[in-house]
Amino acid sequence: MPYGDAQLQAASNIIDLTRNRNDEPSNFSSGRILYNAPVQLWDKKTRILTNFTTHFSFTLKNSKSPAETVNGDGLAFFLAPFGSIIHNFTGGGFGIFDSPDAGIINRIFAVEFDTYQNNIDPDSHHIGIDNYSLKSEKTVSCNGSLWNWMRENAQPWKASIGYDSSSKILSVVLTCADKSVSSENCVVNYVIDLRDSFPDHEKVSIGFSASTGASSELHQINSWDFSSSLEIDDNSINIGMVVGLVFGGAFMITIMGLILFFRQRRKNQESKADVVVLDVPTAPREFSYAEVAGATSNFDDKQKLGQGGFGGSQTTIRGAGTMGWPVEEGKAPSTLQQTTNVVGTMGYMAPEYVITGKASKETDIYSFGIVLLEIACGRKPVEFTADPREVSLVVWVWELYGRRKHLEAVDPSLGMDPEKQQILECLIIVGLWCAQEEHNLRPSIGQAINVLKFESPLPILPYKERVSPPLNMSTFSITSSQSLTESNKSHTQHSFKSSTTDSTKLNRSSSSSSAASFLHNTW
Repeated sequence: MPYGDAQLQAASNIIDLTRNRNDEPSNFSSGRILYNAPVQLWDKKTRILTNFTTHFSFTLKNSKSPAETVNGDGLAFFLAPFGSIIHNFTGGGFGIFDSPDAGIINRIFAVEFDTYQNNIDPDSHHIGIDNYSLKSEKTVSCNGSLWNWMRENAQPWKASIGYDSSSKILSVVLTCADKSVSSENCVVNYVIDLRDSFPDHEKVSIGFSASTGASSELHQINSWDFSSSLEIDDNSINIGMVVGLVFGGAFMITIMGLILFFRQRRKNQESKADVVVLDVPTAPREFSYAEVAGATSNFDDKQKLGQGGFGGSQTTIRGAGTMGWPVEEGKAPSTLQQTTNVVGTMGYMAPEYVITGKASKETDIYSFGIVLLEIACGRKPVEFTADPREVSLVVWVWELYGRRKHLEAVDPSLGMDPEKQQILECLIIVGLWCAQEEHNLRPSIGQAINVLKFESPLPILPYKERVSPPLNMSTFSITSSQSLTESNKSHTQHSFKSSTTDSTKLNRSSSSSSAASFLHNTW
């Protein structure tokens, strides 16, 4: 919704925030646009604060003469109480501030992209965080030469603003839309609880505003998208929507039923073998019953290793490998059905890979996410000696994230100053983003790297993630590729149990060291 001098160019869908007409002067112009619906910033009953992310492209350029050397004021993305009246100071204050402190009355929060140096500004090419006032609470100066060149050549900028309600960090990233011009980023991070900025208003208006002051400058919004995590409650019932959902749901159930029916029928028509062996070099070899009987002298008691609750165990030919299993009439032991699908390191494997045995880009992204969590938390992805709720690293961190306490998972040896907190917060959230159970919700490696490099804002994740429970390792059989004699069998088993505990400690120490190294290299 446009106000003041703002107007939409119908042919190009570009919004001019300030005056862009040949028959009128372009100085002392101001205008703004507002999204036509309120945004739920927080909920007073639950104290839950929203996450939000917005991306937009804008252009700042000379309005009239190419020789114009004095910039206008710039533009701002702002939040204001929904339904409030924003006073417009003609041609100044980004069109939203009557005076440097007028925002205290209006309760306006803004991210400014300032192109004019007032006596309260560090320069004429900076990003500022304005909380009720034109006197920015934090500013970051950008490349002045690039800033002026972009303005003189009417080149578009690309900006991303993200707010994480858990860490209360507002992130702003500004870069050239055309990377061939420059790949340099201007980044601002600021910690603020927006509930304190709008204590009496759960809903806010969002939009853009700009002004020229006594100079001539054109401010254009080329594109804009906005998303938030806290939905607005709507008590009204849309009958058409209900009917559509009922019939749509019935149709989807019918389609899904048919798909399952035909898939099951096809499965029944395929091979009747109970065991599917993965065709990989590390897979065990299949032995027939006759081969095992011949190798054990028809299960002679003289070759018996021992007697257990489920019968005796015989040795095979001395020196033969044990990477295999007996099969009789196409049936394999129950442990085979548990182990044949596990080809990889436990804890790093994506759920769909455990089921299908098929690797993909998405399974690699899952493993990458686990590594990020391992770096931040300083522990292995699976620790069987840990508390039952903490055996699986990803399940434990998701549970903490659901309670907005995910920073409690950070390795204490890494410390927690504000700068480290920001990086560790980023590692954990990107790790969870990559380790989502639904493979189609995971990011590409490029998207993940952009966030880790703070070139994109943190993603908005659901606070409740359905994660498959860790596999019960007690049902897996452990075999060795070397022969095991009766004299050293019990000693080997005892050593295995002891080394499990030692390796747990060793790996946690190694993970902590890796995390410290990663953070050191990052800073």
